[in-house]
Amino acid sequence: MRMAPNNAQQFATIGAGRSLRARRYAPKEETHMKHIHSISIAVIVMALIHAAPASAQKTYTPAQLRSMVQSGNYPEQGSPSTQTKSTDYASCIAQVESVVASVRPNYPSQTVVSTNLMRMEKIWTNDAAMTLTCSAADKKLVITSAPYL
Repeated sequence: MRMAPNNAQQFATIGAGRSLRARRYAPKEETHMKHIHSISIAVIVMALIHAAPASAQKTYTPAQLRSMVQSGNYPEQGSPSTQTKSTDYASCIAQVESVVASVRPNYPSQTVVSTNLMRMEKIWTNDAAMTLTCSAADKKLVITSAPYL
Protein backbone atom coordinates (compact mmCIF):
# COMPACT_ATOMS: atom_id res chain seq x y z
CA MET A 1 0.00 0.00 0.00
CA ARG A 2 1.46 3.35 -1.05
CA MET A 3 1.50 5.86 1.80
CA ALA A 4 0.95 9.52 1.02
CA PRO A 5 3.29 12.00 2.73
CA ASN A 6 1.73 14.05 5.49
CA ASN A 7 0.94 17.75 5.16
CA ALA A 8 4.15 18.88 6.85
CA GLN A 9 6.26 16.79 4.49
CA GLN A 10 4.42 18.20 1.49
CA PHE A 11 4.81 21.79 2.70
CA ALA A 12 8.53 21.25 3.25
CA THR A 13 8.84 21.02 -0.53
CA ILE A 14 7.25 24.44 -1.02
CA GLY A 15 9.82 26.83 -2.32
CA ALA A 16 12.84 24.92 -1.10
CA GLY A 17 14.76 27.98 -2.16
CA ARG A 18 15.19 30.07 -5.25
CA SER A 19 18.18 29.52 -7.46
CA LEU A 20 20.81 32.18 -7.96
CA ARG A 21 19.46 32.65 -11.48
CA ALA A 22 15.92 33.25 -10.16
CA ARG A 23 17.23 35.98 -7.87
CA ARG A 24 18.71 37.79 -10.85
CA TYR A 25 15.46 38.13 -12.81
CA ALA A 26 14.30 41.61 -13.76
CA PRO A 27 11.43 42.99 -11.60
CA LYS A 28 8.75 42.07 -14.16
CA GLU A 29 10.02 38.50 -14.38
CA GLU A 30 10.41 38.39 -10.59
CA THR A 31 6.73 39.30 -10.20
CA HIS A 32 5.82 36.59 -12.68
CA MET A 33 7.95 34.06 -10.76
CA LYS A 34 6.28 35.02 -7.46
CA HIS A 35 2.86 34.55 -9.10
CA ILE A 36 3.86 31.11 -10.39
CA HIS A 37 5.26 30.26 -6.94
CA SER A 38 1.99 31.27 -5.26
CA ILE A 39 0.00 29.17 -7.71
CA SER A 40 2.31 26.22 -7.02
CA ILE A 41 1.67 26.55 -3.29
CA ALA A 42 -2.08 26.60 -3.86
CA VAL A 43 -1.91 23.50 -6.05
CA ILE A 44 0.14 21.65 -3.42
CA VAL A 45 -2.31 22.60 -0.67
CA MET A 46 -5.26 21.41 -2.76
CA ALA A 47 -3.46 18.14 -3.46
CA LEU A 48 -2.83 17.70 0.27
CA ILE A 49 -6.45 18.26 1.10
CA HIS A 50 -7.66 15.66 -1.39
CA ALA A 51 -4.89 13.12 -0.71
CA ALA A 52 -5.58 9.99 1.26
CA PRO A 53 -4.38 10.11 4.86
CA ALA A 54 -0.93 8.59 5.49
CA SER A 55 -2.12 6.50 8.41
CA ALA A 56 -5.23 5.50 10.32
CA GLN A 57 -5.59 8.98 11.77
CA LYS A 58 -8.94 10.70 12.22
CA THR A 59 -10.37 12.58 9.24
CA TYR A 60 -13.29 14.97 8.86
CA THR A 61 -15.37 16.21 5.96
CA PRO A 62 -15.33 19.92 5.13
CA ALA A 63 -18.91 20.21 6.45
CA GLN A 64 -17.95 18.58 9.76
CA LEU A 65 -14.94 20.87 10.12
CA ARG A 66 -16.95 24.03 9.35
CA SER A 67 -19.53 23.05 11.95
CA MET A 68 -16.87 22.27 14.58
CA VAL A 69 -14.92 25.49 14.01
CA GLN A 70 -18.05 27.66 13.93
CA SER A 71 -19.21 26.18 17.24
CA GLY A 72 -15.77 26.50 18.85
CA ASN A 73 -15.58 22.71 19.28
CA TYR A 74 -12.24 22.16 17.51
CA PRO A 75 -10.95 18.70 16.55
CA GLU A 76 -8.48 17.17 19.01
CA GLN A 77 -4.95 17.39 17.64
CA GLY A 78 -1.93 15.15 17.97
CA SER A 79 1.75 16.05 18.10
CA PRO A 80 2.64 18.83 15.66
CA SER A 81 5.42 18.78 13.12
CA THR A 82 7.02 22.01 11.94
CA GLN A 83 8.77 23.08 8.75
CA THR A 84 10.36 26.46 8.04
CA LYS A 85 11.20 28.37 4.87
CA SER A 86 13.25 31.56 4.63
CA THR A 87 11.35 34.30 2.81
CA ASP A 88 10.81 38.03 3.01
CA TYR A 89 7.71 39.18 4.90
CA ALA A 90 5.77 40.59 1.91
CA SER A 91 6.33 37.43 -0.13
CA CYS A 92 5.39 35.27 2.84
CA ILE A 93 2.12 37.16 3.33
CA ALA A 94 1.30 36.76 -0.37
CA GLN A 95 1.98 33.01 -0.20
CA VAL A 96 -0.13 32.52 2.91
CA GLU A 97 -3.00 34.59 1.48
CA SER A 98 -2.87 32.52 -1.71
CA VAL A 99 -3.04 29.26 0.25
CA VAL A 100 -5.90 30.48 2.43
CA ALA A 101 -7.84 31.80 -0.58
CA SER A 102 -7.45 28.46 -2.35
CA VAL A 103 -8.78 26.36 0.54
CA ARG A 104 -11.34 28.76 2.03
CA PRO A 105 -14.18 27.72 -0.34
CA ASN A 106 -13.99 24.19 1.07
CA TYR A 107 -12.26 24.26 4.45
CA PRO A 108 -12.47 26.60 7.43
CA SER A 109 -9.65 29.02 8.13
CA GLN A 110 -9.08 31.68 10.73
CA THR A 111 -6.75 34.67 11.04
CA VAL A 112 -5.07 34.32 14.42
CA VAL A 113 -2.67 37.29 14.22
CA SER A 114 -2.34 40.03 11.61
CA THR A 115 0.17 42.81 12.34
CA ASN A 116 3.07 44.49 10.56
CA LEU A 117 5.41 42.03 12.27
CA MET A 118 3.51 38.75 12.24
CA ARG A 119 0.75 37.01 10.31
CA MET A 120 -0.71 33.70 11.46
CA GLU A 121 -3.47 31.75 9.72
CA LYS A 122 -4.99 28.47 10.85
CA ILE A 123 -6.50 26.06 8.35
CA TRP A 124 -8.42 22.88 9.19
CA THR A 125 -8.00 20.31 6.40
CA ASN A 126 -9.55 16.86 6.27
CA ASP A 127 -6.67 15.15 8.11
CA ALA A 128 -4.81 17.87 10.05
CA ALA A 129 -4.93 21.39 11.42
CA MET A 130 -2.27 23.61 9.89
CA THR A 131 -0.87 26.90 11.10
CA LEU A 132 0.98 29.14 8.64
CA THR A 133 3.03 31.87 10.31
CA CYS A 134 4.98 34.72 8.70
CA SER A 135 7.54 36.52 10.83
CA ALA A 136 8.98 39.84 9.64
CA ALA A 137 11.76 39.75 12.25
CA ASP A 138 12.86 36.20 11.38
CA LYS A 139 12.07 36.46 7.63
CA LYS A 140 10.51 33.00 7.77
CA LEU A 141 7.41 31.07 6.93
CA VAL A 142 6.70 28.48 9.63
CA ILE A 143 4.27 25.71 8.76
CA THR A 144 2.98 23.59 11.62
CA SER A 145 0.76 20.60 10.99
CA ALA A 146 -0.98 18.52 13.66
CA PRO A 147 -2.98 15.43 12.70
CA TYR A 148 -6.33 14.82 14.31
CA LEU A 149 -6.67 12.19 17.02
